[in-house]
Amino acid sequence: MRDGGMPGAAVAALAAACALVPLNSSMVTLALLDVEADLGVPVSRAVWLVTGYLAVMALAQPLGGRLGDAAGHRRTFLAGFAVFVVCSVLAAAAPGFAVLVAARAGQAVGGALMLPSVAAIIRNGVRADRRGRAFGVLATALALSAAVGPTVGGVVTGVGGWRAVFLVPVPLGLLALPVLLRIPAVPATHEDHSGDAARALAVLTRRPFALGSAAILLHNLVLYTVLLTVPVLATAGLGLGAGTAGVLAGAVTAGVLLGSLRGGRMSDRHGRRRPALLGGAIAAAGGAPLPLVAGHPSVWALVPPLLVLGTGIGLAGPALQAAALDAAPPEAAAVAGGLYMSARYVGGILAGLVASAALEAGGEVRLLAVAAAGAALSAAAAAGLPGSPRRGSA
Repeated sequence: MRDGGMPGAAVAALAAACALVPLNSSMVTLALLDVEADLGVPVSRAVWLVTGYLAVMALAQPLGGRLGDAAGHRRTFLAGFAVFVVCSVLAAAAPGFAVLVAARAGQAVGGALMLPSVAAIIRNGVRADRRGRAFGVLATALALSAAVGPTVGGVVTGVGGWRAVFLVPVPLGLLALPVLLRIPAVPATHEDHSGDAARALAVLTRRPFALGSAAILLHNLVLYTVLLTVPVLATAGLGLGAGTAGVLAGAVTAGVLLGSLRGGRMSDRHGRRRPALLGGAIAAAGGAPLPLVAGHPSVWALVPPLLVLGTGIGLAGPALQAAALDAAPPEAAAVAGGLYMSARYVGGILAGLVASAALEAGGEVRLLAVAAAGAALSAAAAAGLPGSPRRGSA
Protein backbone atom coordinates (compact mmCIF):
# COMPACT_ATOMS: atom_id res chain seq x y z
CA MET A 1 0.00 0.00 0.00
CA ARG A 2 1.12 3.59 -0.57
CA ASP A 3 -0.26 6.67 1.21
CA GLY A 4 -2.99 4.54 2.76
CA GLY A 5 -4.21 3.45 -0.66
CA MET A 6 -5.14 -0.21 -1.06
CA PRO A 7 -4.38 -1.63 -4.54
CA GLY A 8 -7.39 -2.18 -6.76
CA ALA A 9 -6.52 -5.86 -7.12
CA ALA A 10 -6.85 -6.32 -3.36
CA VAL A 11 -10.27 -4.64 -3.35
CA ALA A 12 -11.35 -6.86 -6.25
CA ALA A 13 -10.17 -10.00 -4.43
CA LEU A 14 -12.06 -9.05 -1.27
CA ALA A 15 -15.19 -8.25 -3.29
CA ALA A 16 -14.99 -11.61 -5.09
CA ALA A 17 -14.70 -13.49 -1.79
CA CYS A 18 -17.66 -11.59 -0.32
CA ALA A 19 -19.71 -12.38 -3.44
CA LEU A 20 -19.87 -16.00 -2.25
CA VAL A 21 -22.19 -14.92 0.59
CA PRO A 22 -25.18 -13.68 -1.51
CA LEU A 23 -24.42 -16.26 -4.20
CA ASN A 24 -24.84 -18.97 -1.60
CA SER A 25 -28.14 -17.45 -0.53
CA SER A 26 -29.87 -17.06 -3.90
CA MET A 27 -28.61 -20.22 -5.64
CA VAL A 28 -29.97 -22.46 -2.87
CA THR A 29 -33.55 -21.45 -3.79
CA LEU A 30 -33.33 -23.69 -6.87
CA ALA A 31 -32.35 -26.70 -4.75
CA LEU A 32 -35.22 -26.57 -2.24
CA LEU A 33 -37.50 -29.00 -4.07
CA ASP A 34 -34.70 -31.53 -4.36
CA VAL A 35 -33.95 -31.17 -0.64
CA GLU A 36 -37.64 -31.72 0.07
CA ALA A 37 -37.71 -34.93 -1.96
CA ASP A 38 -34.38 -36.33 -0.78
CA LEU A 39 -34.62 -35.57 2.95
CA GLY A 40 -38.37 -36.02 3.31
CA VAL A 41 -39.22 -32.56 4.62
CA PRO A 42 -42.08 -30.30 3.45
CA VAL A 43 -41.08 -27.33 1.34
CA SER A 44 -42.34 -25.00 4.10
CA ARG A 45 -39.48 -26.34 6.25
CA ALA A 46 -36.97 -26.42 3.41
CA VAL A 47 -37.50 -22.67 2.93
CA TRP A 48 -35.76 -22.20 6.28
CA LEU A 49 -32.51 -22.94 4.48
CA VAL A 50 -32.95 -19.49 2.91
CA THR A 51 -34.85 -17.48 5.54
CA GLY A 52 -32.81 -18.88 8.44
CA TYR A 53 -29.60 -17.99 6.63
CA LEU A 54 -30.78 -14.40 6.13
CA ALA A 55 -31.95 -14.08 9.73
CA VAL A 56 -28.62 -15.27 11.16
CA MET A 57 -26.76 -12.89 8.85
CA ALA A 58 -28.88 -9.95 10.00
CA LEU A 59 -28.46 -10.76 13.70
CA ALA A 60 -24.80 -11.79 13.71
CA GLN A 61 -23.17 -9.05 11.64
CA PRO A 62 -22.95 -6.41 14.41
CA LEU A 63 -21.32 -9.05 16.63
CA GLY A 64 -19.00 -10.03 13.80
CA GLY A 65 -18.09 -6.39 13.36
CA ARG A 66 -17.37 -5.99 17.06
CA LEU A 67 -15.07 -9.02 16.94
CA GLY A 68 -13.31 -7.60 13.89
CA ASP A 69 -12.62 -4.31 15.66
CA ALA A 70 -11.26 -6.16 18.69
CA ALA A 71 -9.27 -8.99 17.06
CA GLY A 72 -8.23 -7.38 13.77
CA HIS A 73 -10.15 -6.97 10.54
CA ARG A 74 -7.93 -9.11 8.30
CA ARG A 75 -7.73 -11.90 10.87
CA THR A 76 -11.49 -11.89 11.42
CA PHE A 77 -12.21 -11.86 7.68
CA LEU A 78 -9.95 -14.85 7.06
CA ALA A 79 -11.48 -16.73 10.00
CA GLY A 80 -14.96 -16.08 8.63
CA PHE A 81 -13.87 -17.17 5.16
CA ALA A 82 -12.55 -20.45 6.58
CA VAL A 83 -15.75 -21.05 8.58
CA PHE A 84 -17.84 -20.37 5.49
CA VAL A 85 -15.94 -22.86 3.31
CA VAL A 86 -15.80 -25.59 5.98
CA CYS A 87 -19.54 -25.29 6.68
CA SER A 88 -20.20 -25.50 2.94
CA VAL A 89 -18.54 -28.93 2.96
CA LEU A 90 -20.55 -29.95 6.04
CA ALA A 91 -23.79 -28.85 4.34
CA ALA A 92 -23.01 -30.92 1.25
CA ALA A 93 -22.34 -33.98 3.42
CA ALA A 94 -25.30 -33.48 5.80
CA PRO A 95 -26.99 -36.82 6.62
CA GLY A 96 -30.28 -35.15 7.60
CA PHE A 97 -32.19 -31.89 7.57
CA ALA A 98 -31.22 -30.81 11.11
CA VAL A 99 -27.50 -31.07 10.30
CA LEU A 100 -28.10 -29.21 7.03
CA VAL A 101 -29.83 -26.34 8.85
CA ALA A 102 -26.98 -26.18 11.39
CA ALA A 103 -24.40 -26.09 8.60
CA ARG A 104 -26.34 -23.30 6.89
CA ALA A 105 -26.30 -21.36 10.16
CA GLY A 106 -22.54 -21.89 10.28
CA GLN A 107 -22.21 -20.51 6.75
CA ALA A 108 -24.18 -17.45 7.83
CA VAL A 109 -21.89 -16.95 10.84
CA GLY A 110 -18.89 -17.12 8.52
CA GLY A 111 -20.48 -14.53 6.23
CA ALA A 112 -21.29 -12.34 9.23
CA LEU A 113 -17.60 -12.33 10.14
CA MET A 114 -16.51 -11.58 6.57
CA LEU A 115 -18.70 -8.70 5.41
CA PRO A 116 -18.22 -6.20 8.28
CA SER A 117 -14.45 -6.72 8.31
CA VAL A 118 -14.21 -6.21 4.55
CA ALA A 119 -16.17 -2.97 4.93
CA ALA A 120 -13.69 -1.92 7.63
CA ILE A 121 -10.66 -2.92 5.53
CA ILE A 122 -11.92 -0.77 2.67
CA ARG A 123 -12.84 2.10 4.98
CA ASN A 124 -9.41 2.15 6.64
CA GLY A 125 -7.27 1.07 3.69
CA VAL A 126 -8.66 3.20 0.85
CA ARG A 127 -8.31 6.98 0.75
CA ALA A 128 -11.58 8.87 1.17
CA ASP A 129 -11.36 10.30 -2.36
CA ARG A 130 -11.35 6.75 -3.80
CA ARG A 131 -13.47 5.00 -1.19
CA GLY A 132 -16.77 5.37 -3.02
CA ARG A 133 -15.31 3.64 -6.07
CA ALA A 134 -14.08 0.76 -3.90
CA PHE A 135 -17.50 0.37 -2.32
CA GLY A 136 -18.95 0.46 -5.83
CA VAL A 137 -16.83 -2.57 -6.75
CA LEU A 138 -18.07 -4.35 -3.61
CA ALA A 139 -21.71 -3.45 -4.31
CA THR A 140 -21.43 -4.61 -7.91
CA ALA A 141 -19.94 -7.96 -6.87
CA LEU A 142 -22.66 -8.53 -4.28
CA ALA A 143 -25.47 -7.59 -6.68
CA LEU A 144 -24.08 -9.64 -9.57
CA SER A 145 -23.60 -12.77 -7.47
CA ALA A 146 -27.12 -12.52 -6.06
CA ALA A 147 -28.49 -12.10 -9.58
CA VAL A 148 -26.70 -15.09 -11.13
CA GLY A 149 -27.29 -17.30 -8.07
CA PRO A 150 -30.58 -18.82 -9.26
CA THR A 151 -29.09 -19.63 -12.67
CA VAL A 152 -26.00 -21.20 -11.10
CA GLY A 153 -28.16 -23.10 -8.63
CA GLY A 154 -30.44 -24.43 -11.34
CA VAL A 155 -27.57 -25.67 -13.52
CA VAL A 156 -25.61 -27.22 -10.65
CA THR A 157 -28.68 -28.90 -9.18
CA GLY A 158 -29.57 -30.34 -12.57
CA VAL A 159 -26.08 -31.74 -13.09
CA GLY A 160 -25.03 -32.83 -9.59
CA GLY A 161 -28.07 -32.66 -7.30
CA TRP A 162 -28.71 -30.40 -4.32
CA ARG A 163 -25.55 -31.41 -2.48
CA ALA A 164 -23.40 -30.07 -5.31
CA VAL A 165 -24.92 -26.62 -4.80
CA PHE A 166 -23.38 -26.38 -1.34
CA LEU A 167 -19.98 -27.37 -2.74
CA VAL A 168 -19.82 -24.43 -5.18
CA PRO A 169 -18.04 -22.10 -2.71
CA VAL A 170 -15.30 -24.68 -2.01
CA PRO A 171 -13.30 -24.59 -5.29
CA LEU A 172 -13.96 -20.87 -5.69
CA GLY A 173 -12.74 -20.27 -2.15
CA LEU A 174 -9.60 -22.37 -2.62
CA LEU A 175 -8.77 -20.47 -5.81
CA ALA A 176 -9.18 -17.12 -4.04
CA LEU A 177 -7.32 -18.05 -0.86
CA PRO A 178 -3.71 -17.46 -2.09
CA VAL A 179 -4.64 -13.93 -3.18
CA LEU A 180 -6.53 -13.20 0.04
CA LEU A 181 -3.62 -14.35 2.21
CA ARG A 182 -1.37 -11.76 0.54
CA ILE A 183 -3.66 -8.85 1.42
CA PRO A 184 -1.79 -6.89 4.11
CA ALA A 185 -3.29 -6.03 7.45
CA VAL A 186 -4.58 -2.45 7.46
CA PRO A 187 -3.74 -0.36 10.52
CA ALA A 188 -6.78 0.83 12.42
CA THR A 189 -5.58 4.40 12.10
CA HIS A 190 -3.19 6.56 10.08
CA GLU A 191 -3.43 9.63 12.31
CA ASP A 192 -4.27 10.66 15.83
CA HIS A 193 -7.81 9.60 16.69
CA SER A 194 -7.48 9.87 20.46
CA GLY A 195 -10.87 9.89 22.11
CA ASP A 196 -12.63 8.03 19.31
CA ALA A 197 -12.60 4.73 21.22
CA ALA A 198 -14.85 6.16 23.92
CA ARG A 199 -17.35 7.23 21.27
CA ALA A 200 -17.23 3.96 19.18
CA LEU A 201 -20.67 2.49 20.60
CA ALA A 202 -22.10 5.90 19.78
CA VAL A 203 -21.81 5.12 16.05
CA LEU A 204 -25.57 4.85 15.68
CA THR A 205 -26.05 8.41 16.93
CA ARG A 206 -23.93 9.90 14.17
CA ARG A 207 -26.26 11.44 11.64
CA PRO A 208 -24.56 10.29 8.40
CA PHE A 209 -24.41 6.72 9.69
CA ALA A 210 -28.05 6.70 10.79
CA LEU A 211 -29.28 8.27 7.54
CA GLY A 212 -27.12 6.04 5.34
CA SER A 213 -28.32 2.91 7.16
CA ALA A 214 -31.96 3.99 7.01
CA ALA A 215 -31.67 4.72 3.30
CA ILE A 216 -30.07 1.35 2.48
CA LEU A 217 -32.75 -0.44 4.53
CA LEU A 218 -35.38 1.32 2.43
CA HIS A 219 -33.53 0.53 -0.80
CA ASN A 220 -33.41 -3.17 0.01
CA LEU A 221 -37.07 -3.08 1.06
CA VAL A 222 -37.85 -1.59 -2.35
CA LEU A 223 -35.57 -3.93 -4.28
CA TYR A 224 -36.78 -7.19 -2.74
CA THR A 225 -40.42 -6.09 -2.74
CA VAL A 226 -40.17 -5.58 -6.49
CA LEU A 227 -38.20 -8.79 -7.09
CA LEU A 228 -40.80 -10.79 -5.15
CA THR A 229 -43.80 -9.06 -6.73
CA VAL A 230 -42.88 -8.83 -10.41
CA PRO A 231 -42.61 -12.60 -11.10
CA VAL A 232 -46.05 -13.13 -9.56
CA LEU A 233 -47.46 -10.24 -11.56
CA ALA A 234 -45.86 -11.55 -14.75
CA THR A 235 -47.14 -15.09 -14.38
CA ALA A 236 -50.60 -14.26 -12.99
CA GLY A 237 -51.27 -11.01 -14.82
CA LEU A 238 -49.54 -11.72 -18.11
CA GLY A 239 -49.66 -15.50 -18.19
CA LEU A 240 -45.95 -15.60 -18.95
CA GLY A 241 -43.49 -18.34 -18.22
CA ALA A 242 -40.66 -18.29 -15.72
CA GLY A 243 -38.19 -17.25 -18.42
CA THR A 244 -39.94 -13.98 -19.21
CA ALA A 245 -40.50 -13.32 -15.53
CA GLY A 246 -36.76 -13.75 -15.13
CA VAL A 247 -36.17 -11.14 -17.82
CA LEU A 248 -38.25 -8.64 -15.86
CA ALA A 249 -36.34 -9.35 -12.67
CA GLY A 250 -33.14 -9.14 -14.69
CA ALA A 251 -34.05 -5.61 -15.76
CA VAL A 252 -33.92 -4.52 -12.12
CA THR A 253 -30.61 -6.29 -11.54
CA ALA A 254 -29.10 -4.87 -14.73
CA GLY A 255 -30.00 -1.39 -13.51
CA VAL A 256 -28.34 -2.04 -10.15
CA LEU A 257 -25.15 -3.18 -11.87
CA LEU A 258 -25.15 -0.19 -14.24
CA GLY A 259 -25.58 2.25 -11.39
CA SER A 260 -23.15 0.81 -8.82
CA LEU A 261 -19.79 1.64 -10.39
CA ARG A 262 -21.03 5.01 -11.65
CA GLY A 263 -22.34 5.87 -8.20
CA GLY A 264 -19.01 5.06 -6.57
CA ARG A 265 -17.07 7.33 -8.92
CA MET A 266 -19.63 10.10 -8.54
CA SER A 267 -19.47 9.98 -4.75
CA ASP A 268 -15.67 10.34 -4.84
CA ARG A 269 -15.88 13.28 -7.22
CA HIS A 270 -18.94 15.15 -5.99
CA GLY A 271 -19.50 13.94 -2.42
CA ARG A 272 -21.78 11.35 -0.88
CA ARG A 273 -25.05 13.29 -0.89
CA ARG A 274 -25.37 13.95 -4.63
CA PRO A 275 -25.38 10.33 -5.92
CA ALA A 276 -27.38 9.12 -2.91
CA LEU A 277 -30.03 11.79 -3.42
CA LEU A 278 -30.01 11.44 -7.20
CA GLY A 279 -30.19 7.65 -6.95
CA GLY A 280 -33.15 7.82 -4.58
CA ALA A 281 -34.93 10.25 -6.88
CA ILE A 282 -34.29 8.06 -9.95
CA ALA A 283 -35.50 4.97 -8.07
CA ALA A 284 -38.65 6.83 -7.05
CA ALA A 285 -39.18 7.95 -10.65
CA GLY A 286 -38.88 4.35 -11.80
CA GLY A 287 -41.14 3.04 -9.05
CA ALA A 288 -43.90 5.65 -9.47
CA PRO A 289 -45.45 4.26 -12.68
CA LEU A 290 -45.28 0.62 -11.59
CA PRO A 291 -48.63 0.61 -9.69
CA LEU A 292 -50.24 2.25 -12.73
CA VAL A 293 -48.95 -0.17 -15.36
CA ALA A 294 -49.56 -3.15 -13.05
CA GLY A 295 -53.29 -2.84 -13.68
CA HIS A 296 -52.75 -3.49 -17.40
CA PRO A 297 -49.30 -5.04 -17.43
CA SER A 298 -47.17 -5.80 -20.44
CA VAL A 299 -43.51 -6.66 -20.79
CA TRP A 300 -42.71 -3.45 -22.65
CA ALA A 301 -44.54 -1.33 -20.07
CA LEU A 302 -42.71 -2.95 -17.14
CA VAL A 303 -39.11 -3.19 -18.36
CA PRO A 304 -38.27 0.56 -18.61
CA PRO A 305 -39.44 1.56 -15.10
CA LEU A 306 -37.83 -1.55 -13.61
CA LEU A 307 -34.52 -0.69 -15.28
CA VAL A 308 -34.76 2.92 -14.06
CA LEU A 309 -35.60 1.81 -10.51
CA GLY A 310 -32.63 -0.58 -10.41
CA THR A 311 -30.29 2.07 -11.78
CA GLY A 312 -31.30 4.47 -9.01
CA ILE A 313 -30.71 1.85 -6.32
CA GLY A 314 -27.31 0.99 -7.78
CA LEU A 315 -26.30 4.63 -8.11
CA ALA A 316 -27.06 5.40 -4.47
CA GLY A 317 -25.63 2.24 -2.85
CA PRO A 318 -21.86 2.97 -2.84
CA ALA A 319 -22.39 6.55 -1.65
CA LEU A 320 -24.64 5.41 1.19
CA GLN A 321 -22.10 2.84 2.40
CA ALA A 322 -19.19 5.27 2.06
CA ALA A 323 -21.09 7.96 3.99
CA ALA A 324 -22.01 5.55 6.78
CA LEU A 325 -18.46 4.20 7.12
CA ASP A 326 -16.91 7.68 6.85
CA ALA A 327 -18.86 8.58 9.98
CA ALA A 328 -17.29 5.80 12.05
CA PRO A 329 -13.90 6.10 13.76
CA PRO A 330 -11.34 3.65 12.29
CA GLU A 331 -11.32 1.46 15.39
CA ALA A 332 -15.10 1.01 15.15
CA ALA A 333 -15.23 0.55 11.37
CA ALA A 334 -16.15 -3.14 11.46
CA VAL A 335 -18.96 -2.80 13.99
CA ALA A 336 -20.29 0.09 11.89
CA GLY A 337 -20.01 -2.11 8.80
CA GLY A 338 -21.87 -4.89 10.60
CA LEU A 339 -24.70 -2.60 11.64
CA TYR A 340 -24.92 -1.18 8.13
CA MET A 341 -24.98 -4.63 6.54
CA SER A 342 -27.64 -5.72 9.04
CA ALA A 343 -29.80 -2.83 7.88
CA ARG A 344 -29.55 -4.22 4.33
CA TYR A 345 -30.68 -7.65 5.47
CA VAL A 346 -33.48 -6.24 7.63
CA GLY A 347 -34.82 -4.45 4.56
CA GLY A 348 -34.87 -7.72 2.62
CA ILE A 349 -36.49 -9.63 5.48
CA LEU A 350 -39.20 -6.96 5.90
CA ALA A 351 -39.89 -7.13 2.17
CA GLY A 352 -40.35 -10.89 2.42
CA LEU A 353 -42.73 -10.59 5.36
CA VAL A 354 -44.83 -7.86 3.74
CA ALA A 355 -44.87 -9.57 0.35
CA SER A 356 -45.87 -12.98 1.72
CA ALA A 357 -48.93 -11.47 3.39
CA ALA A 358 -49.93 -9.16 0.54
CA LEU A 359 -49.42 -11.62 -2.32
CA GLU A 360 -51.76 -14.14 -0.72
CA ALA A 361 -54.47 -11.46 -0.84
CA GLY A 362 -53.70 -10.48 -4.42
CA GLY A 363 -52.07 -7.21 -3.38
CA GLU A 364 -49.46 -6.88 -6.13
CA VAL A 365 -50.46 -3.30 -7.01
CA ARG A 366 -50.35 -2.21 -3.35
CA LEU A 367 -46.90 -3.77 -2.96
CA LEU A 368 -45.58 -1.80 -5.92
CA ALA A 369 -47.03 1.37 -4.40
CA VAL A 370 -45.13 0.56 -1.20
CA ALA A 371 -41.94 0.16 -3.25
CA ALA A 372 -42.42 3.56 -4.90
CA ALA A 373 -43.03 5.23 -1.53
CA GLY A 374 -39.95 3.55 -0.04
CA ALA A 375 -37.76 4.89 -2.83
CA ALA A 376 -39.05 8.41 -2.21
CA LEU A 377 -38.34 8.08 1.52
CA SER A 378 -34.78 6.92 0.79
CA ALA A 379 -34.20 10.08 -1.24
CA ALA A 380 -35.45 12.16 1.68
CA ALA A 381 -33.00 10.39 4.02
CA ALA A 382 -30.13 10.94 1.58
CA ALA A 383 -30.79 14.68 1.57
CA GLY A 384 -29.28 14.89 5.07
CA LEU A 385 -25.94 13.28 4.15
CA PRO A 386 -22.69 15.29 4.01
CA GLY A 387 -22.00 16.91 0.67
CA SER A 388 -18.35 15.98 0.17
CA PRO A 389 -15.92 13.30 1.36
CA ARG A 390 -12.92 14.00 3.59
CA ARG A 391 -10.43 14.05 0.71
CA GLY A 392 -7.13 12.37 1.40
CA SER A 393 -8.10 11.30 4.92
CA ALA A 394 -7.96 7.76 6.20
